[in-house]
Amino acid sequence: MSVLQACGGGGSADTTPDAATLKLAASAFEYGYPLTETMRVCNGFARVNALSFKSTLASPADTAVVRPNNDTLYASACVWLGAGTVAVSMPPALGRYMSMQVLDAWTDNVAVKGPAQIPAGGANFILRLAGSGSALTSAPGTTVIDVDTPYAYVLFRTLVNGPADVAQADTLQRAITLTPASPSQPVRAASTSSSAGLQFFLRLSQGLAQNPPPDAQASLVASFAAAGLNPTLTPSVGGLTVAQQSAWDSAYSQGLALLDAGVLARGTRRGGWNFPPANLGVFGTDYAYRAQIARSGLFALPASEAIYLSTAQTLTGDTLDGRTPRVLRLPPGWPPVEAGGFWSLTVYSPTGFLVDNPIARYSLSDRTPGVSIAADGSLSIYLQCTDPGGLNTANWLPTPCGAYNLSLRLYRPLATVSDPAFTVPGVQ
Repeated sequence: MSVLQACGGGGSADTTPDAATLKLAASAFEYGYPLTETMRVCNGFARVNALSFKSTLASPADTAVVRPNNDTLYASACVWLGAGTVAVSMPPALGRYMSMQVLDAWTDNVAVKGPAQIPAGGANFILRLAGSGSALTSAPGTTVIDVDTPYAYVLFRTLVNGPADVAQADTLQRAITLTPASPSQPVRAASTSSSAGLQFFLRLSQGLAQNPPPDAQASLVASFAAAGLNPTLTPSVGGLTVAQQSAWDSAYSQGLALLDAGVLARGTRRGGWNFPPANLGVFGTDYAYRAQIARSGLFALPASEAIYLSTAQTLTGDTLDGRTPRVLRLPPGWPPVEAGGFWSLTVYSPTGFLVDNPIARYSLSDRTPGVSIAADGSLSIYLQCTDPGGLNTANWLPTPCGAYNLSLRLYRPLATVSDPAFTVPGVQ
């Protein structure tokens, strides 16, 4: 089912939207939801083109982005290319995983620069608005990255090898620099409405004005005008009919319900795990899936850099519940990643956030201090809300005493992971 299918129907012409208006509003929601999420995050920054560093690993207190990893420190910036280019300098990684991810305002990955693309001595980049003709002043060897939208989101990840390594990793990430060619700041757009649905579409109107769609999608965006949606920095509900306002509210509430239910998700289930499709993070015109990921895994990396496996069930289909002890046994030879890659298993609440637990352990991997790996190289991870006791405590990944779900991350995965025949043991 898509958002479009959910919003069929009709009624009287004066107060209730007809089926065509509902369909257009639903299409606009599905198309525009990722854009509003990017701009929501951008509006949380005091300034554009300025790095924000997080000096601690993600914890249950972090709720700005769903399903955060607990393996890396994050540095990020909302980049505005409307006044000129932005230069980025990455320091030598010193054998540690570091990467830079550049996403456009629609949440498509424009570029990912990780261990395979960043030389041992570091690297320099220039971010430029595609087609802008912005003048370039850069050192030899600088890579130019063209972005199709004036606003972009840049995310840097620096691997942490256990709690004792956080300070050193933070020192390294703070050597990253981001320098705009112009100090100019964009005018902040503001809008208010008593209705969440109306507020969403007002912000979408602003986002579309700030980030015009690609030429190939301009006619689609123009069609939304029949439902009262027009790109503008100063939107208002004043010119809307009652029926159009009703369509906005219906499209928002029904569309959000579909995203929260995960019915627009893609991928295949193998060995008890959900494997994402190949277009994760590079969505093209798959607007439904793009919206789903913006809701459940905002700013996801593409499969070439990381593969995210997920499950809320055991191998036999039972719902994961922390009151029932479970175990995940990873085989000898794990993990299936390239040199410089890494892996982790993370527990999330049903809403996609980390969960408080008595030992403050939110993920587990071979980097976890004290973890016990068997003589044959296999690793057993114990999933439950109470301490399993004895030797098993070392490999305990605490869960809530209720429903939970898991993410198994593989950074720099081997090519075999994308093979349909590849499987991962399921939770027992």
